[in-house]
Amino acid sequence: MKAAFGTPFSEPVQKLLHQTKDNMKTTEETKETTIQVCHGPVCSDLGSPHLASAFEAKGVKVVVSGCRSQCGNAPCVQVDESIIYEATAEKIDARLEELTIQKSTL
Repeated sequence: MKAAFGTPFSEPVQKLLHQTKDNMKTTEETKETTIQVCHGPVCSDLGSPHLASAFEAKGVKVVVSGCRSQCGNAPCVQVDESIIYEATAEKIDARLEELTIQKSTL
């Protein structure tokens, strides 16, 4: 992997970029839906760790993310390509259900 001007990234940076890319694989590549749950300070205060735990317990792949600078819309959860603001378990379940229906019609 190379930086913008053709200079190779250092080995630690290459590993980090590769790990991030692996965590961000699309639904088609992994055959499962991944949700990303912001664990920034405001999202955490408003329950994002509880949302992450609840969906992990349901067998959903959860990736913890850093602050998305959407504190006014906290907690913030990304389900595939959709970002859910003021996320609740009900909103996340509804989006997961939509994705299940979409996949079944393919």
